[in-house]
This record gives sequence, C-alpha cells and structure tokens, in this order.
Amino acid sequence: MKTNRILVASVSAVLVLTALAVWSYGRPKSSSSFSTVTDPQFGTVIRDQLIIVFRSSTTPAQVNDLLTAAHVDVIKSVPEVRMWAVRVPGSTGIKDLKRAMELIGRYPQVESVQPNQVATLD
Repeated sequence: MKTNRILVASVSAVLVLTALAVWSYGRPKSSSSFSTVTDPQFGTVIRDQLIIVFRSSTTPAQVNDLLTAAHVDVIKSVPEVRMWAVRVPGSTGIKDLKRAMELIGRYPQVESVQPNQVATLD
C-alpha cells in the first residue's frame, strides 16, 4: 500500500512540475536553458534546484520557517498540492543537492524532497 502511495505521489509530482514549468516560463524549455548534471539515481537534474513536498499538517508559518532555516530560495510554489521548487544557493552539482536533501528531509514537516528532474520528450 505504501508503494502505491509513493508511486501516486511521484506521478503527481511529475505532473505538477510540468505545470510549474509551463506556468513559470510560458512554455517548456529545453534542458540547455539550465545547468544540469546527471546522476545514476535521479537521471538528469537541474544542478541547484530541489522540489519539496510538505505534509498536509504543515502550516504556512512552518513552511516559511523551514525554508528560511534551510537557506534556500523559493522559485515557485503550489501550496494547493504542498509543493515548493527551491534553489540551493552555491550548489554545483549532485553532491550539494544530496547534502541539502538529507538536511531538509530530516524535518518532520517534509513529506519528500528530491532534485528537480529534467524530462525530455522524444
């Protein structure tokens, strides 16, 4: 049952991220518009961006406090689905992102955190 929830959350996250990209930039951009890195676990990701999903019980004040404490910059948010796209200042690649993911993932208010993955349409 937990696997099904994770799969549904992952599919939902991809759909929301696509909507974020269209909403943010007017149209999807190619990965060449961003500095990307490739990781065996996550594939191609934007080198300094994470997607954070907060638990439904998290208040807006808690979200703001956590983002401030994590020293990340908000790129876009979709509070209706509890999702924030953030920039990790100073990140130069996957090691920096994984370190930030580990730190942010320790907060009990965080449901999931992952790199902002780049999807391509072939």
